[in-house]
Amino acid sequence: MAELATAGGDHAAAFARYERTMRSHVEGCQKLADSVRFMVPGSRFAAGLMRLNMRMMPYLPWLRDLPAKMAHRAAGAITLPAYHA
Repeated sequence: MAELATAGGDHAAAFARYERTMRSHVEGCQKLADSVRFMVPGSRFAAGLMRLNMRMMPYLPWLRDLPAKMAHRAAGAITLPAYHA
């Protein structure tokens, strides 16, 4: 809504500006989603490795905290413009 107000009601200009603002952030989040495909094992062997990995997580804090760190980094990777009411 703020983009529309900033553009004086010109929806084409507002959508274009929103696209420019969000494009790189969205592409980065999509790449992050692609990088976690390993969470869906494609074979019995991969499923076994995944189970082993899950059992090891309490002993490997850097591995345990990795998904949360990746999500936090993705969420904080954008700075939105300050809109004035």
